[in-house]
Amino acid sequence: MRKNRIPILIVLLLLLLSDCTRSEKIPLAFFYLETCPGCDSYIRAEELSGLVEKLNRTRSYAGSSRNMAVGSGEANEELMKAIEDRGLPDISYSLPLLFIGDDYYVGYEDIEKALNLLTE
Repeated sequence: MRKNRIPILIVLLLLLLSDCTRSEKIPLAFFYLETCPGCDSYIRAEELSGLVEKLNRTRSYAGSSRNMAVGSGEANEELMKAIEDRGLPDISYSLPLLFIGDDYYVGYEDIEKALNLLTE
């Protein structure tokens, strides 16, 4: 019976240590409105969306990307909640928008800079 205790104790210790080292993920949300798949803006938005998805696969960020042109009422609710949670005025007309934690960025240039800093 003693032989079985050591592996169990090791597993329990590892589980405890993993819980202690966990940290909350930083919320990350990218909202854009593009309707023309062949246009430069659409392609740029898709590239930035890919960076968000790349960050979402890390331990540090919990993110999503939403093209509001093909979004549902759920996407609109997410956008409005992100705005309300930060106490911002209605900036939903300012797409594209990127939220990182409590910060936000408007416009492809600023969003691209912010995402590139996070992925370096």
